[in-house]
Amino acid sequence: MSDTPIHDMSRAVGALESSVKTLTATWARQDAQATEGRRLLHGKVDELRTQQAILTGQVAQQTQELAEVKPALKPGDYTLKMKIVDTVSKQSYTVEQSFKVSG
Repeated sequence: MSDTPIHDMSRAVGALESSVKTLTATWARQDAQATEGRRLLHGKVDELRTQQAILTGQVAQQTQELAEVKPALKPGDYTLKMKIVDTVSKQSYTVEQSFKVSG
């Protein structure tokens, strides 16, 4: 009968050890998933940066081309329309800017 408290203590320590192992494994799994999620997020942000740089270059090119064409335009009201395609979100939209050429 004197062994019962020792056995109870041994069971309690064993249960605690099992709980700690389970929590440690859960934490490791969640940490790995979070690391993968951050890696994917950084990849998407890098892709957006690249697309933004490309778009910036295209806008600069269009602005230069418009500056070259502008003297050839007759006086009047105009609207410049540009279709933007976002390959990350798979969406497109149109940007419009009205301007006036005076003579």
